[in-house]
Amino acid sequence: MRHVRLVVILTLVNVLALDAADVPLESLIPKGKWDATGIVKLSEVERERLASEIITLVAAVRSDSGGVAVIAPSVSTSMMARQVLARLRVSEVHLRRAAQVLVVVRSSVNNPLMFGYSSVCDLQKDADGQLNIAWPNFHVYLYAMDDDLRVTQTVHQSSPAE
Repeated sequence: MRHVRLVVILTLVNVLALDAADVPLESLIPKGKWDATGIVKLSEVERERLASEIITLVAAVRSDSGGVAVIAPSVSTSMMARQVLARLRVSEVHLRRAAQVLVVVRSSVNNPLMFGYSSVCDLQKDADGQLNIAWPNFHVYLYAMDDDLRVTQTVHQSSPAE
């Protein structure tokens, strides 16, 4: 389990620097099969969406014993959280099954959330209290959660919202 957490944490550190087309469809479905499946008729945007959807579905199948709970209080932060999950190839799970919590907020502050919270409920309230509509930066956090639902920050990455 610690190895999986380490891989997720290391991947999350670099995830915001990745381009939207990080996993080309060719690496998921060989081009030789595109004619038979009709993929050749798709536009480039449709192919990128298909690749993203395949990655999401594979992650959901792989993640039968642990994914990541997500806190993302607005539409834009929720979309960013979905991108992060797809790139990490993990799925969202209910808070009760999660050992980690992915939190995405928007803010103009350098570090809008605290390093640790006495409960995940406090983290949720703090994230919900952020003004998420038009602030210039996304902040992506990964928190480890113990059996008593206390959370401790393991990763924080910020990037400009576009």
